[in-house]
Amino acid sequence: MSGTTETQFHTWKAEPLTRGTFSILSSCLTTLGFSVWTAVHLNLPEHKKESEQYWRKIKWLLVALLAPEFVSASTTLQDDYEAESDPQKRYARTPTHSIYAAMGGFFIGTHGERDNFLPRNRRRITLTGDGVIWLLQHEPSLLPNISKAVIRDKSKASGLLKAFVCLQAAWFCAQCFSRWKQDLTVSLLELNTLAHSLCALLTYMLWWNKPLDVEQPTLMPGKESQGVFAFMSLASWKGKGVFSSQNRSRR
Repeated sequence: MSGTTETQFHTWKAEPLTRGTFSILSSCLTTLGFSVWTAVHLNLPEHKKESEQYWRKIKWLLVALLAPEFVSASTTLQDDYEAESDPQKRYARTPTHSIYAAMGGFFIGTHGERDNFLPRNRRRITLTGDGVIWLLQHEPSLLPNISKAVIRDKSKASGLLKAFVCLQAAWFCAQCFSRWKQDLTVSLLELNTLAHSLCALLTYMLWWNKPLDVEQPTLMPGKESQGVFAFMSLASWKGKGVFSSQNRSRR
């Protein structure tokens, strides 16, 4: 019995022009998950209320899922501060320092000290954006001398991860716009994901320097500056809102 075997060569085959349910669902759900989960940048939790941070995260994730434009709008409400460089500081102040301070990154603690000058006999209190601005205007040397790298190290998301999410969201938006230009259909799920992608890009543009899911703030020296912090405590009682108990952040 004899026979001949012919060798077959296959060239490159193009993908089919039609899309399946799996391709639409996988693309939308992947983009939607990254856009919602990584776009929510919460402020630091209050002292002795760290366990509540989990439920705050869940709450804001639901808000981001149902109303992504609200999360994007809230980014403009984050306090900010600017100040000239202090020659005594080894590290220059950057937008990362600004956002870190506004999200409750600096606190005053009197644990282990005999005299407690904080209001309501508290042993730990967090500075608000107004408190940081007051220190920058009057006693800038009291702010902790930390580098931008130390603040970024506290973040649970690196710049590479944020760049990946932005590229994924931008690629999804480009796909939708391309289909519109070619007069092709776009599903309702894709329209919803497109809205989340645009809001995520806006949020990252405004909060690129904000650390993600920071748990522990930076301690400010209290023993050497009791007089200044005591004055700030008095100012907070008069409605200045330099401490978190008088002026809590929205996020």
